[in-house]
Amino acid sequence: DAAIDAPPAATCDHAFRLDGHGTATQVLLTGDFVQWAAMPPAAIAFTLGTDGAWTVTHSFEQGTYQYKFIVDGTYILDPTNQMTVDDGMGHTNSVYTCHP
Repeated sequence: DAAIDAPPAATCDHAFRLDGHGTATQVLLTGDFVQWAAMPPAAIAFTLGTDGAWTVTHSFEQGTYQYKFIVDGTYILDPTNQMTVDDGMGHTNSVYTCHP
Protein backbone atom coordinates (compact mmCIF):
# COMPACT_ATOMS: atom_id res chain seq x y z
CA ASP A 1 0.00 0.00 0.00
CA ALA A 2 1.59 3.27 -1.12
CA ALA A 3 0.09 5.23 1.77
CA ILE A 4 1.85 3.03 4.32
CA ASP A 5 5.19 3.40 2.53
CA ALA A 6 4.84 7.16 2.00
CA PRO A 7 7.24 9.29 4.05
CA PRO A 8 5.68 11.67 6.58
CA ALA A 9 4.76 15.08 5.21
CA ALA A 10 7.78 17.37 5.13
CA THR A 11 7.21 20.42 7.31
CA CYS A 12 8.97 23.56 8.52
CA ASP A 13 8.42 25.17 11.91
CA HIS A 14 8.74 28.91 11.28
CA ALA A 15 9.04 31.47 14.07
CA PHE A 16 7.48 34.89 13.51
CA ARG A 17 8.37 37.94 15.61
CA LEU A 18 6.91 41.44 15.72
CA ASP A 19 8.72 44.21 17.60
CA GLY A 20 7.52 47.74 18.29
CA HIS A 21 3.89 46.87 19.01
CA GLY A 22 4.13 46.14 22.75
CA THR A 23 1.02 48.21 23.46
CA ALA A 24 -1.16 46.23 21.04
CA THR A 25 -3.91 44.12 22.61
CA GLN A 26 -3.88 41.38 19.96
CA VAL A 27 -1.57 40.21 17.16
CA LEU A 28 -2.64 37.45 14.78
CA LEU A 29 -1.01 35.54 11.92
CA THR A 30 -3.23 35.04 8.89
CA GLY A 31 -2.69 33.96 5.31
CA ASP A 32 -3.70 31.63 2.54
CA PHE A 33 -2.87 28.63 4.80
CA VAL A 34 -5.84 29.60 7.07
CA GLN A 35 -8.07 31.01 4.29
CA TRP A 36 -7.20 34.57 5.45
CA ALA A 37 -9.12 34.10 8.70
CA ALA A 38 -9.35 37.35 10.70
CA MET A 39 -10.23 35.85 14.09
CA PRO A 40 -8.95 32.99 16.25
CA PRO A 41 -8.93 30.07 16.35
CA ALA A 42 -8.27 29.93 12.57
CA ALA A 43 -6.11 33.04 12.64
CA ILE A 44 -3.09 32.16 14.79
CA ALA A 45 -2.59 34.26 17.93
CA PHE A 46 0.85 35.62 18.83
CA THR A 47 2.02 35.70 22.45
CA LEU A 48 3.34 38.93 23.96
CA GLY A 49 6.70 38.35 25.61
CA THR A 50 8.22 40.17 28.57
CA ASP A 51 10.53 41.94 26.09
CA GLY A 52 7.51 43.59 24.42
CA ALA A 53 7.81 41.47 21.26
CA TRP A 54 4.98 39.33 19.90
CA THR A 55 6.02 35.83 18.80
CA VAL A 56 4.44 32.68 17.40
CA THR A 57 5.72 29.54 15.70
CA HIS A 58 3.66 27.80 13.04
CA SER A 59 4.28 24.51 11.25
CA PHE A 60 3.99 24.65 7.46
CA GLU A 61 3.95 21.86 4.92
CA GLN A 62 6.37 22.21 2.02
CA GLY A 63 5.30 25.04 -0.27
CA THR A 64 4.99 28.80 -0.62
CA TYR A 65 2.52 30.83 1.42
CA GLN A 66 1.23 34.39 1.52
CA TYR A 67 0.57 35.93 4.91
CA LYS A 68 0.11 39.09 6.98
CA PHE A 69 -0.01 40.05 10.61
CA ILE A 70 -3.18 41.56 12.08
CA VAL A 71 -2.38 44.09 14.81
CA ASP A 72 -5.54 45.18 16.66
CA GLY A 73 -7.55 44.71 13.45
CA THR A 74 -5.02 46.36 11.08
CA TYR A 75 -3.32 44.17 8.48
CA ILE A 76 0.43 44.79 8.17
CA LEU A 77 3.31 43.17 6.32
CA ASP A 78 5.94 41.23 8.25
CA PRO A 79 8.57 43.97 8.83
CA THR A 80 11.36 41.36 9.10
CA ASN A 81 10.61 39.74 5.72
CA GLN A 82 11.53 41.53 2.49
CA MET A 83 9.89 38.83 0.35
CA THR A 84 6.52 40.16 -0.83
CA VAL A 85 4.04 39.60 -3.64
CA ASP A 86 1.21 41.65 -5.15
CA ASP A 87 -2.09 39.98 -4.25
CA GLY A 88 -3.73 41.09 -7.50
CA MET A 89 -6.21 43.30 -5.63
CA GLY A 90 -4.00 46.33 -5.01
CA HIS A 91 -2.37 45.07 -1.83
CA THR A 92 0.92 43.39 -0.95
CA ASN A 93 1.41 40.23 1.09
CA SER A 94 4.47 38.79 2.81
CA VAL A 95 5.70 35.47 1.41
CA TYR A 96 7.14 32.47 3.25
CA THR A 97 8.47 29.37 1.52
CA CYS A 98 9.00 26.10 3.40
CA HIS A 99 11.93 24.08 2.02
CA PRO A 100 12.29 21.11 4.42
